[in-house]
Amino acid sequence: MINYRPHPGQAKVHRSKARFRVVRAGVRWGKTKMGIYECLWYLGKPKAKVWWLAPSWFEVNVAWRMFLEEIPKALIAKVNHSERAIQMINQSWIWFKSAEDYEHLRAQGLDFVVLDEAARMKRDVWFECVRPRLSDPDKFGKALFISTPQGMNWFYEVYMMGHIKGGEWESFHFPTWTNPFIPKSEIESARRSMPERLFRQEYGAEFLSDLGSIFRFRRHPTTNRIMNIKGDFELPSKEKRYVAGVDFGKRTDFTVVFVLDENGHVVAWDRFKSVDWPAQVRRVINLVSQYDAELMVDSTGLGDPLYDFIAQKYPKVRPYYLSPSKKTALIDNLAIMIEQVEITFPEIPELLTELELFGIETTPTGRHKYQAPKGHHDDCVIALALAAWALRKGGSRPGFAFLDW
Repeated sequence: MINYRPHPGQAKVHRSKARFRVVRAGVRWGKTKMGIYECLWYLGKPKAKVWWLAPSWFEVNVAWRMFLEEIPKALIAKVNHSERAIQMINQSWIWFKSAEDYEHLRAQGLDFVVLDEAARMKRDVWFECVRPRLSDPDKFGKALFISTPQGMNWFYEVYMMGHIKGGEWESFHFPTWTNPFIPKSEIESARRSMPERLFRQEYGAEFLSDLGSIFRFRRHPTTNRIMNIKGDFELPSKEKRYVAGVDFGKRTDFTVVFVLDENGHVVAWDRFKSVDWPAQVRRVINLVSQYDAELMVDSTGLGDPLYDFIAQKYPKVRPYYLSPSKKTALIDNLAIMIEQVEITFPEIPELLTELELFGIETTPTGRHKYQAPKGHHDDCVIALALAAWALRKGGSRPGFAFLDW
């Protein structure tokens, strides 16, 4: 009745006799499917009570739909869609719950619980709400933690218990590429298209104490000099095409503009603050018009009317709205280009400092938020990222081709 053949890593977890199993695995390794069939095993006991916990209702619904698709309908007696609960034909129950509002996670003793993407849950979900539910006098419940790491949080604590304590605990580590059904070409594609440390966390399932700077510089093997730092600023050339990016600021923030040539080299830049808006616009237009550059402007908030103002005076301008997802794409693109030395620049201390400090913060929902540490600027980073976004690989000219707007 059941069409499930676990791959070697999944089978190793299934065979474990430990009461508490902790699995850190990369994306697309097969964590959810493995957890679904672990639940089915415990549901085979009459009147068993099983929970599936996930950080948000989005992940809850993914597991809910997979359970209903994978498990033969002949084994299911009743489905309560509103409560995300399923009763099996032997009077066992499984509930799919969100850990967002974990204070409501109160119940009688449980036989088994899966904590899906546990690293994105709060610590109290396990220690205050779930763990006590597994200590019923009549039975001692078991737990399966499955997650991709999110730094060195409480999930790291419980993972290490499998190495230090042993006995009731056992821990496993499986990078994405240990799933034999994921092509090597897909892994390499992800490696090329993601910042290196983010790839190590998401695909390598590594615990990184701090993702740190998102920008990883390649260094010369003998001099240890950052290979992105080279060349000089250059005057405009009719033989080249140029792009530019500007991030406007006032009072505490700087306005920064970078001009790149078609090879990704910074040929000119400007940085200033405490100037009124008309003066800022004139100064930016004065620089980019010398290079006849395609200008990309951060149009978020005050940037929107500034874009309209620039467009009246300089037609080669395009907006870029920095929503959270678009900011992630923007920064990822710059990080990859820097890692591959596709962006170069003369010695610019302000830019180098911002690039080294700019990092990743993981939000409670598991999203990666890019930002500078409190008290530091990111104006250079955003301006350079906007200019880099206007370039892409694969054109007929050497280096980069210009985007079709």
